[in-house]
Amino acid sequence: MHTLLIIVGGFVLLGLSIVCTRFFGVAGAATFVTAAKVFIPLWLIGAGINMWIGVSRAGYSVAEELPIFLVIFAIPAVVAYNRFAEDLNRLATRFDSFMEEFSNILQRQS
Repeated sequence: MHTLLIIVGGFVLLGLSIVCTRFFGVAGAATFVTAAKVFIPLWLIGAGINMWIGVSRAGYSVAEELPIFLVIFAIPAVVAYNRFAEDLNRLATRFDSFMEEFSNILQRQS
């Protein structure tokens, strides 16, 4: 149950990262790219703190706590990364369309 609560906390942190990114003025497809860049290091630190508490206070060994750390970190981080990659692909497609339109405009003017 504790592990599930920590993972949900990761998704809450991801949502807060998105809201803060939009609040500070990043709009459009770049919103999630920036939010993922902020979220992943913060979540790594948060999952590491959870592992440290499990080792130092709960009495688990590092070998027992490491798989739990990996699961806790990986689930929200993979969701963030997949969304990041999707938005990055969308930006690349928009850039390619822009370049094609711009090239057509330049060819018509010359």
